[in-house]
Amino acid sequence: RALPVRGSAGLRRTPTTRGRARSSPSPDHPAMSPSDMSAFERLDLDPSKVDELTTLYRRWRLLWLRPRDADGAASGVDALRRVARAVADDGADEFSVENAGDAARDPAQDALAPSAVFGSLARCADAATANTARLPAHFYVSTVLGGDAAARVLAEAPISEPSFLPRDAAHGTPAWLFVGSNSPSDSAAAPSRKRKTAANSDAAPASDPPRGSRSALAGRTEHTDHVTCSGTWHHQLSGRKTWYLRPFDRASAWRGDPPPDVGTARRARLEFSSSGEDDRGPRRRLVIETQEGDVLAVDTGAWWHETALPSSPSMSASLAREFFLAEEHGGAAGAEDAARRAEAFTNVDGLYAKRFVAAGEIVCTQKDFEDGGPNVGRSGNPNCAVAEIDDEDEDEEGGGTMV
Repeated sequence: RALPVRGSAGLRRTPTTRGRARSSPSPDHPAMSPSDMSAFERLDLDPSKVDELTTLYRRWRLLWLRPRDADGAASGVDALRRVARAVADDGADEFSVENAGDAARDPAQDALAPSAVFGSLARCADAATANTARLPAHFYVSTVLGGDAAARVLAEAPISEPSFLPRDAAHGTPAWLFVGSNSPSDSAAAPSRKRKTAANSDAAPASDPPRGSRSALAGRTEHTDHVTCSGTWHHQLSGRKTWYLRPFDRASAWRGDPPPDVGTARRARLEFSSSGEDDRGPRRRLVIETQEGDVLAVDTGAWWHETALPSSPSMSASLAREFFLAEEHGGAAGAEDAARRAEAFTNVDGLYAKRFVAAGEIVCTQKDFEDGGPNVGRSGNPNCAVAEIDDEDEDEEGGGTMV
C-alpha cells in the first residue's frame, strides 16, 4: 500500500449494469462491455448517485472522485495538522519509509522517525511545506494504525466514511496515513524513477502530472496487495499524489469477465509500463494525479499500482481505509464479519519472482544484495533455498554466489 476542474453535478455518464445483471440499453445510457473504460474520468461525489457509483466501481474496481464541499471542505493544512497530532499522541508502531529522499544520507534516518515526522507536523503552526515543518525537503513515509489510535485519527479526519459507499458497506478498523514532501528546491537531488510515457492521443487530462521526470519522488515499486476487502479509498488530505495503475489480469475480482482495457480510457492520461510487458509488448497503465480533496477508491488486489509525489511546495498527505461491500460478502452481516476478521493486518514486504525459474538457474548473486539491495523474507513453508557455490573467479573477494 498504504485520493481540478470541478465537473457538473452528478454523473455525466451512467452505466446500465448493476453487478453482473444487465439492463436494456437506452440512447442516453448506452450499454458498455465489462472492459470498456471510455466513461472513466474524475466524477463528482454525489451522494444521490450511490447506486450508479457502486455499479461503476464493481465494473472497474476503480473510481476517481471529487467530493462536494460538504465532504471535502476541511481538507488542507489544518486537517493534516489535526491528523498528525492524533498520530503523535499515540505513536506509530507500524511505520514504513517508502523513500528516504534527503534523509538517505543519514544512516540512522532520525529525521524520519515517527516522532520526528508526526511530532513536527503536529507542532507546526503552518505545516504547508517541509521547510516550515522542519522536515527533509524530500521524503515519503507511511504508517498503519489500529484500535484507539485509528479511532482518534478518524475523528480528526475530514472524511471517515465517504458518502459514495452504500449504507450497508462496512469498514475495517485500521487506517493508513501516507505523508511526504517533494519540494521543488533542489529537486534534482531527490531519488526518483524514470518512466517511459506516452499520452493517449485522445486524452484530455484534468491536470498535468509529471511525465517520468526526475522531479517525481517515487514510492514503493509497482505491486498488488493480498487483501480480502472490496477495496480501499484514499482521501488526499493535502498536496498531490500521482498514481500509476494497470489491471491484474488474473485477479478474482473480475469474476471471469475481461479486465478493464485502459486503452479505452480516452479522457485519462496513459503511459507505457516498462514493468508490465508481456508477449504483446509494453502494457499501458493509467496515470492519475489526485488533488487536495480528491478520493481514489481502488481494489489494490485487482490493480497493479505504484505512487509518486510530484514536485510541489506543499506537503502531500493522504488517509486510507478498507471497505467491504455487502453484496460482495453475503450481506451486511457478512461485510461486518469480514471487516472484523481483517483487523489484524499489517504491512508485509515480499520478494517475488516475475517469471518461472528453472531448477539450478542463477537467480541473483551476492552483489545484488549489497548497497541497499532487496530484503529477503523468511517463510515457514519455502519453495526455494539459498546456497553458496564457488565463484568462477576464486581470486575475487566475496566469491560466493547465491542461487
